Amino acid sequence: MLNNFAINHLDACLLDQAIEEDLSLAHIDLTGRALFSSSKEPAEATLYSKHRGLFILSGLCLIEPLFSKLQAPCQLIYHAHDGDARACGEPIVTIRSDIQALVSLERTLLNFIR
Repeated sequence: MLNNFAINHLDACLLDQAIEEDLSLAHIDLTGRALFSSSKEPAEATLYSKHRGLFILSGLCLIEPLFSKLQAPCQLIYHAHDGDARACGEPIVTIRSDIQALVSLERTLLNFIR
């Protein structure tokens, strides 16, 4: 939980809909399954800002709940927090989880983080 943020029922429904849209009802990412034989292979990804100019960051509080929806543990290393100003090329967060969870949730995560 980041900044004492807890998702409510409406937030949880929104996350469910986003995952269903990106992964189907079975929560399966076909590309991830095809490319990575071991779903539990550890992996790490760092998200960087690609916005031109300065922007105010939001959506980081949804990373843990998204991984929880897939029952995938994750470790987060925050380089910034919701409400921080960020510039192009600056790191935002590093996520450690299994490779299939990272690949599966990549698009959904990027849709929520602004």
